Amino acid sequence: MTRRDIILQILSEATALSSKEAEALFEEMVAEGMIGSTGLDEEFSRVQAEHLLDDFREELPGIRRWLCETGLMGACGHA
Repeated sequence: MTRRDIILQILSEATALSSKEAEALFEEMVAEGMIGSTGLDEEFSRVQAEHLLDDFREELPGIRRWLCETGLMGACGHA
């Protein structure tokens, strides 16, 4: 799993977007410089990827809040 795959998975989970919609959001974020474009192809073992995903999942409320504050996530409610 690449760093890009991990970020896409977390964006999809944070926003409840389909993987295709999350990919469009990801591309927008890279274009705006919100996500660095270097290192996105870095490969992680399954164990490393799961550890990173678990760490990001613990931060989902903060990620949702950040996406709302930046206007990248609609229907924010009380994120």
